[in-house]
Amino acid sequence: MKIAIPYENGQVFQHFGHSAQFKLYTAEEGRITGAEVVSTDGQGHGALVGFLVRNGVNVLLCGGIGGGAQMALAQAGIRLCGGITGDADSAAAAYLAATLVFELCPQLVVGIFGQGDPLYWEFAIQTFRIFLSLITFTCFIKMTSIFFQAVGEPGKATAASLIRDLACFVPLALLLPHKFGIQGVLYAGPAADAIAMVVAVVLTVRFFQQMNRQAKKA
Repeated sequence: MKIAIPYENGQVFQHFGHSAQFKLYTAEEGRITGAEVVSTDGQGHGALVGFLVRNGVNVLLCGGIGGGAQMALAQAGIRLCGGITGDADSAAAAYLAATLVFELCPQLVVGIFGQGDPLYWEFAIQTFRIFLSLITFTCFIKMTSIFFQAVGEPGKATAASLIRDLACFVPLALLLPHKFGIQGVLYAGPAADAIAMVVAVVLTVRFFQQMNRQAKKA
């Protein structure tokens, strides 16, 4: 896995599109095995995504990021975690630790909430590994909603915000158990995340297409 963080003076730089350099972390088996600071040579929003792709980045941890860049990252298959602040090295380490704990050692987290019989542990572990498998998509979905609020598109902001829980998760959680039993409720989570992610990307793409048409007419 390779993690990229917009970087300035040891901190997470807060404006993705103006990043002059990234710190790239190589991770294996849940630990950082290498890191380097790489200059972007003054590239802008669109070119930065290509820069990350060329450097083999899988995950981007950043502060603020625009809707266009979010869309480009999603199309490139790069996982986005926004709203990150503080020390860059600590952010990378925290991400790896959280990923490792949730995926490899869910018992550590489940144990915080109490103990139970073997069925309790089995269901709790399945909840972590199935229900939360696409939870990182919500980062993009929430940031899309915030972006549309900022540009004066309340309808799109509301759609991006509510599509996951209200329009997708509740119906799926009621329907899927008829096919998959209790696990249907767990599968409803990632299914709703995936559908909401597609909707967020479509809304963002159409918005920027509309902006481009208006710019050409002007």
